[in-house]
Amino acid sequence: MTMSTRLDDIESFIETEFESDKGKEWWRRYKALRWINYVPLRMTDRDFAKWHRSRISPRRFRRTQQRLDRVYPPSKFSSNKLIGREKEYNLLLDSFRLHVLRHPMLRKWFEKDELPKAICLTGESGTGKTFLTMVSLKQMLLEADKNGVMVSPVIIKGSDVFSEYYGRSTKQIGRLLEKASSAPSVVYIDEFQSFGRKVRGDTGTELEDTRVQDEINRWLDKILSNDSRTLVIVATNTYEQTREDIRRRLTRVDLDSGVTRDMLLAIVRDKLEKESWRGISGEEILEILEREAALRRHGTITPNDVLSVFREVKRSKEVPLLETIRRSMPKPLSSWTKPIYKVSLEDFAEAAHSMKFYAEREKSREVMDAVYIVTPKVSREEIGGLHDVKDKVLNHISLAFNRTMSRLGYASNCRFLLYGPPGTGKTLLALVAAAENKVAFIKVRGGELMSGASYMGEPEKRIKDLFSLARQRTPCILFLDEADAIFWGG
Repeated sequence: MTMSTRLDDIESFIETEFESDKGKEWWRRYKALRWINYVPLRMTDRDFAKWHRSRISPRRFRRTQQRLDRVYPPSKFSSNKLIGREKEYNLLLDSFRLHVLRHPMLRKWFEKDELPKAICLTGESGTGKTFLTMVSLKQMLLEADKNGVMVSPVIIKGSDVFSEYYGRSTKQIGRLLEKASSAPSVVYIDEFQSFGRKVRGDTGTELEDTRVQDEINRWLDKILSNDSRTLVIVATNTYEQTREDIRRRLTRVDLDSGVTRDMLLAIVRDKLEKESWRGISGEEILEILEREAALRRHGTITPNDVLSVFREVKRSKEVPLLETIRRSMPKPLSSWTKPIYKVSLEDFAEAAHSMKFYAEREKSREVMDAVYIVTPKVSREEIGGLHDVKDKVLNHISLAFNRTMSRLGYASNCRFLLYGPPGTGKTLLALVAAAENKVAFIKVRGGELMSGASYMGEPEKRIKDLFSLARQRTPCILFLDEADAIFWGG
């Protein structure tokens, strides 16, 4: 089912009355009597109090809409940009219509367990969990407004809950959740691993985390067992680290499995059309990104990786434009004309080299402590002697970094073992190679890298993290100083 067809269905849903139980209570049937007896009804009838809170106020809806537009601007969070996420988008909306708006057709055809009431969006950073939720939430508020129901969006973050005072975190999460379930609402908890992560220990902080998780479990049980008009959406990129009893209460929607090559290709083509960049194939751009991911031993590309590369290409092309504006600043605005620039595959290849993958894993602390990344400013003339060695090594490295030579099929094996007593110029030679080719210089002391390894497999993991860091900084020169601490033994 296409997005346009689905939107047509939404319009037909909007025209339908969602309140299936309308007319059952007398205060719903007789408006005049309802307002005459307003005060006693509020004091004695809990159903009337809940119903009154759910009725929409145009001013309140406008304030809610403005707040969401300010934090999540419509130009960025639009359903037109949901490429390849129609299935997940429709699931969120249908669950909202069943549990919050109580659409009569959905309530007739579906049991409440068939469409989830508590949904967990999982996936690596950059797969669009927040984007999907905010686009869906805006559509939910639009439908609720046209059906006269005031739906409150409740967005919970760790900073809103956790406190340095013992017991306050549990009270704050309980207050937020109880407020959310007292009226029609959509609850969104981002970075859910900060709330539901597994806790092992009995320190004060860990006990407080356990109490917060128990409060969330109690509230989820209440929401799932009764007929409250509340939809719960949580998002996390570490689903396996969440407590098992919390996971059982949530229906998982994995966004990683939805990131296909066709979806990424559609995003690339959409961005090319939006930027009006002609003469470039989306297939070739995606191949460049996949090749870069393979070089860095990275398995997947996320939609945000694609968008970051396009931002980098656009930024590099607009630097001369900013320079032109600075030079012509005294001129009136009407005299400025924006220059037209073209992009090529080489521009995307350059941007891909500096691409930071959103799903990069955290490196070991020992690796980061042992690594020194510098930008050397030394020349070949500063190396005293070593004429034959330095020319051979430096020229060989320069050919390896020359892209013209690589396109002609030249493949260089730039791995050197520099051997000699202290002060003979080993480090200086590597610094000059990085300075001449204008690449990053990563220096690692073998002794610091290997110190403190206390269990089997830890040295191997540190070496793996080190080379993963080097691939992130490519092109670069990796210099292992005191390498005998790594290569010792038989």
